[in-house]
Amino acid sequence: DCDYVNIDNTIIIRMFGKNEEGKTICAFYENYNPYFYILPKEGSEQDLIWFIKDKFADDIVDITKEKRFLPIGAQETRKELVKIILKDPSQTPQIRDQLITKPFTKDVFEADILFKNRFMADFGISGMKWYKIEGSAITTQTVKTNTVIKASRITEIEKNQNVDLHYLSIDIEVTTQIEELPDATKNPISLIGLSFHPHFRGMESLVLVSKLMPKSNGVECFKDEKAMLEGLLNIINSFDPDVVTGYDINNFDLPYILTRLSENNLSRLLGRDNQKQSISKRFGARNRTNITGRIVADVYELIKESIGKGILRLKRYGLGDVSKELLGRGKIGIS
Repeated sequence: DCDYVNIDNTIIIRMFGKNEEGKTICAFYENYNPYFYILPKEGSEQDLIWFIKDKFADDIVDITKEKRFLPIGAQETRKELVKIILKDPSQTPQIRDQLITKPFTKDVFEADILFKNRFMADFGISGMKWYKIEGSAITTQTVKTNTVIKASRITEIEKNQNVDLHYLSIDIEVTTQIEELPDATKNPISLIGLSFHPHFRGMESLVLVSKLMPKSNGVECFKDEKAMLEGLLNIINSFDPDVVTGYDINNFDLPYILTRLSENNLSRLLGRDNQKQSISKRFGARNRTNITGRIVADVYELIKESIGKGILRLKRYGLGDVSKELLGRGKIGIS
């Protein structure tokens, strides 16, 4: 994972990963700033620069010029663009929206690229590859990793070796009235099913139940939903998964859990950060959940993508149908 934080007006990129021994690492990288490009109208370049310096003096680091091919259309020559370098990525949308309406602005480019994606692209970094991080070890209470490094150099290296990742699969069941649609603000979670790889405390799976029951193997009971959710947080913190997965978890399970944590006045710190709460945001018809330092892999979305690419052929997206196609066995009915 990769994100950034603003500490004392200093932007710090954070890269989360694992080393050859399977230990978790977070690398901090400073001295990298957000930027985007502006194409001024002919003869209006100086007006544009004066406006930026006057209006956004406290928000910019520098203004330079670069000759680049425009991202749209075929061109034989590069256009001279104004490059505006900012102090804080969060200011980019506001500044972009003001500049694009001005009479001296013809177009704005690359202002919609997420800051962490910009950093990864500029440094040639992508997921699931090996990198050599040069720098010095530091101590911080902001992240939960075995090692934290203040990076001075990042280099991709060739290595035919995988690292053992920890996978946690989650599925929840909700208490509702007959034919009532679940409402995360009022309907509590009754069961949480967990599956671990590798095993967690000798268990491959575990069911958390929000009421006291006779003891049973693979089942952990709690006095109420709040206590069960506290137990879930403790398990996530102890198992420390690299990948959180499940079926349709982005659209249902994870946002539901996050809402129930809030309703019970509990922390939403599910990631490897001691300060940044996990969030789930709506994008069109789908949700996207961010858990700092962990991958959220929604199997439902992966299945839909595979069908769209012709890799799989399925008439229905139900979990039973998908399981039967991929694993050769469907859901087990219990009467």
